[in-house]
Amino acid sequence: MAGLAELVKSLTPQAKAIWERCDLRCFNVGIQAGKEPYAESFTISSKTLSLLASIQAELTFTVYAPLEEKEEN
Repeated sequence: MAGLAELVKSLTPQAKAIWERCDLRCFNVGIQAGKEPYAESFTISSKTLSLLASIQAELTFTVYAPLEEKEEN
């Protein structure tokens, strides 16, 4: 995320103008849930959060339900 945010900050003025006209500037982190472990933590540093805020980007987490296990007969 930090690398992508830095890339956005280094855009040419023309490209940055396009970025700023976007209706949605979202970094979406997908997480595939499972039955185990019960809980898991993922940390986003304050530096990275500040970088995202500086480019007016949102941070979204999408958690996908566990995949159903196929029963073998």
